[in-house]
Amino acid sequence: MTSIPSLLHLPLWISVGLFFFTGCDSTDQEILIDGGPREFAARAAFSFEVTVEHQTRLRLEAINGNVEINGQAGIGSVIVTGERIVESTSRRDAEDHLDALEIQVRDLTDEVFVQTIQPHNGMHRNYVVHYTITVPQDLAVEVTHVNGMLAIDAIENDVAVEHVNGNIHLGAITGDAYARVVNGFIDGDVTMRPDGAITLSTTNGGIDLTIPTSTSATLSASVNNGLIQTANLALQNPSDSPHSLDATLGDGAGTIDLKTLNGNINVRGRA
Repeated sequence: MTSIPSLLHLPLWISVGLFFFTGCDSTDQEILIDGGPREFAARAAFSFEVTVEHQTRLRLEAINGNVEINGQAGIGSVIVTGERIVESTSRRDAEDHLDALEIQVRDLTDEVFVQTIQPHNGMHRNYVVHYTITVPQDLAVEVTHVNGMLAIDAIENDVAVEHVNGNIHLGAITGDAYARVVNGFIDGDVTMRPDGAITLSTTNGGIDLTIPTSTSATLSASVNNGLIQTANLALQNPSDSPHSLDATLGDGAGTIDLKTLNGNINVRGRA
């Protein structure tokens, strides 16, 4: 599985691209921002479609907002839709700065690259982009994100996620899976490759993983503050303590590595 770099080193402010946001009608409304006073927002929908020919991966660099990525059988393109939002102290200020929040979609040699571009210093403004992305099922997916919920479903290839704040959902993934988040819960249903890897880690949050009972891997799980539980799995040569578990599943061909500092780890098998 392709590794992805740390969020601290990602070029989130690159301005070069082949596809730029094109104008959509926007509507403005008064909204209540979590934890703050009533504010104003300017909104605009966006939509892109890129035909998949030689590309093998979707790569997304998001910053603030919710992300949904869904695999679909029988399609030949990546469809990127969503909404740009600027929240501010006045309607006019939100409207005036909506164009500063851009979506770039690039058709590169081996990937479709989607990126949020926004000002470094937002002052009193909050920039939000919600993404809904549909991809061919066999496309690999890489995501880096900062704030928001992230859900990836029905991908028959490798998935890799680097996140800071927000829960991660990995549903019906067939391939290697890597997910790391600082503050958030990770739940996943993953069928790994015969000699593949599942690596899930969080600092503040739990991990809930479902795998086939036929999975062959070495299993390693560790917590600082929390419990480790397994269900419907035949663990061979288990070595456990209050804060760790090491065991073998099947003939141990692959690897499963689960870590959290504050939270519980649950691993269950399914037929």
